[in-house]
Amino acid sequence: MWEILGNDTQVLTMVLKPNEVATCRPGAVITRDDSINIVENARWLDIEAREKYVNSSPRMSQSMTFVAPFSSSKIVSIRMEHPIVVRPGAWLASKGADVLFEFGEGGLPVVSGTAPTFICGRGTIMSRMLARGESIVAKKSSFLACARTVQVKEHWSLCVLLFGCDYRLTGPGMVMLQSLHAAHQLAC
Repeated sequence: MWEILGNDTQVLTMVLKPNEVATCRPGAVITRDDSINIVENARWLDIEAREKYVNSSPRMSQSMTFVAPFSSSKIVSIRMEHPIVVRPGAWLASKGADVLFEFGEGGLPVVSGTAPTFICGRGTIMSRMLARGESIVAKKSSFLACARTVQVKEHWSLCVLLFGCDYRLTGPGMVMLQSLHAAHQLAC
């Protein structure tokens, strides 16, 4: 069981049964019940790091943990039916141990597995389903996530010197964008 609390600045709460695992970005856990212990702290090729927590209570009680982004962000839950490509720093947590990390096209992180997964973004979070061959151009800093089936390519234009590089995103698949962006934002 999990719940996202708050409207603008949000917090993720997860209830863990005995021996149940939560995987989170290091430093994102703001409080946890005493029976929840860290069991792994791993770096993922210096792009994403993760900590695994387990409810080590021997009795059948449930314990709660609270996870928050590093800045004022919206938390979005993702049903992990297929791998997703995420902007560096957008992944926040997964409820369960079945979460895998690898590099995808263009060196972007790819998250896969079956665990409920949570990412964070700033401003309004928008999603769009692209048909096969349909393309959009989005600011690199507005990109949040997409299905692994979406082709992500850097798109250069005459405005590059002023505003930076864009992404050309070509379907099929879902694309998620954030409305607030910062040129130097790497983490939420």
